[in-house]
Amino acid sequence: KDSTSVSLPLRYNLYSNEMEYQYDGSNYTVGNPQSLQKAVIGKSEFVYLPLGSQGGYYEIYVWGKCCLLEKKSVKLTAAEFGTPITGTIPAKFTRNRDVLYLLDSNSHPYQVGNIKSVIDFLQDQSPKIENFIKQEKIKNAKKENLIKIIKYYNSL
Repeated sequence: KDSTSVSLPLRYNLYSNEMEYQYDGSNYTVGNPQSLQKAVIGKSEFVYLPLGSQGGYYEIYVWGKCCLLEKKSVKLTAAEFGTPITGTIPAKFTRNRDVLYLLDSNSHPYQVGNIKSVIDFLQDQSPKIENFIKQEKIKNAKKENLIKIIKYYNSL
């Protein structure tokens, strides 16, 4: 948070919801994620938000007075031990559906459901947002559409 930039090999472990890095040939996890301003992996930026049961790392798509963030997760399906005839099915990771959130200046995350829910969340500028959605012919709450809407909202 002191704006010091550190360049280390870094990866995001979806299963444990931790940032892992290498230093002097050893692997570590970030022990105090609240101390990070953000983590950058390639072109993706992540921020840690301690939001109760929804806490963890979120990928940043738009940052400003209203933020668009995405929470990614996986689940582990245990191995199934069968008979010699049916064989064993190994354990595997399965991606859960990524969840998009809007975050206001009060740090209250709001899960995006549909376009109407976005308009309700941005109620201080809802007439302008509704006009923008009509002009841009936005029909659904896909990530690309939400990025346009939130960038427009932040420009108002």
